[in-house]
Amino acid sequence: ARRDMVLYSGFAIVGSVAGAWLLVLGSNAVFRLVVPFLILFASLLMANQKRIRRWGGSRQAPRWAGPLGQMAVSVYGGYFGAGQGILMLALYGHTMEGDIHRHNAVKSMVAFWVNLASSVVLASQGLVDWRLGAAMAAGALVGGFSSAKLSQKVKPDRLRWAVVAYGFIMGGWFLYRAFQG
Repeated sequence: ARRDMVLYSGFAIVGSVAGAWLLVLGSNAVFRLVVPFLILFASLLMANQKRIRRWGGSRQAPRWAGPLGQMAVSVYGGYFGAGQGILMLALYGHTMEGDIHRHNAVKSMVAFWVNLASSVVLASQGLVDWRLGAAMAAGALVGGFSSAKLSQKVKPDRLRWAVVAYGFIMGGWFLYRAFQG
């Protein structure tokens, strides 16, 4: 997976920097309405991954679609990270060889670069609470390593459906919050 990690990471850094600058310069109101629909759309893509592949004759998407899709997901990740992993896994399921375990490994490394690059932009603007940021970073590292180990013990289809269910729950929550005020 190293080749995909390197290729996707470069596009991820560019996208996440753009997303962080959108956050610094823009308004949260419109994006707050879009977020739940992005998460729900990604969950639908993951849920229908096999059906979509059958429609396409089991072909992967063109090679260039993955890195460009990663850049778009990373704009989202740099702006608002919740659900970024679901979007990445949905993208990888259509653009990358391998099963969800391989995709999860790539996602973990690429998400690290997305979060680091956007954090640098936000820190440069004085928008980082370093105490909370350190606690979140520690939690992300522990969670990332432990969940990677744990997920290897789960069958790929079960893991995919767990991610889909989580995506629908998260998308529903953000949709509820978007219309609460």
